[in-house]
Amino acid sequence: MKNLLKLCAIVLLTLQASAQTEQEIKSTMITIEGLITHAATNYPTQEKQKLFLLIEASENGIYTDARFYLEQGLSLLLKRLKPDDLIALGTYGSRNEVLLPYTKIKNEKKIMEMVQVLSQPIRNTEVKDGIDQAFNLAQTQYEPGALNSVIMMRNDNIESMVTSKSKSSLQGNAESNDKTGRVSNNPKIGGAIALTALSILPEILTIIKN
Repeated sequence: MKNLLKLCAIVLLTLQASAQTEQEIKSTMITIEGLITHAATNYPTQEKQKLFLLIEASENGIYTDARFYLEQGLSLLLKRLKPDDLIALGTYGSRNEVLLPYTKIKNEKKIMEMVQVLSQPIRNTEVKDGIDQAFNLAQTQYEPGALNSVIMMRNDNIESMVTSKSKSSLQGNAESNDKTGRVSNNPKIGGAIALTALSILPEILTIIKN
């Protein structure tokens, strides 16, 4: 009986740790034009940064004005981050695509070249929901000790036909923000698991000791 209870305790501790890990993705919503201000205000930091920049785009990418602000903002951001910080680029809206996987900031030329891709026809149609893809990648490639973030950039210059699934994903992630701005992919489930583990774990440990 005690062995079974020990196993239950281990499982609960594992689930609790997993639920806490899922809450380490910070989400921020800005406009493309606001990237310059965001970069100047929030960086540099002492923490290592792992950022996913998610850009709202139409099927044809983004217009010249928006691309100018994106280039200027991204250039400033790269200058204010550390060489070993990581950044990924992707799009959502009518165009859902991962433009660049997580790449070290010291590869500045490669990162900036990806902005030009937004003026070209979409390359990859396999991604159905850019928002889900960004948060999934941030979770699966989560780096302990770093500040893992998804920065969504709204494009006010386009009428983006965001899918209902994307809207649902954004709403779910926004509603799960706590005071620190940390979110989880499924906060209701994760929170319930953590709460259950915390509530019954002392009782199980007491039984094991006896």
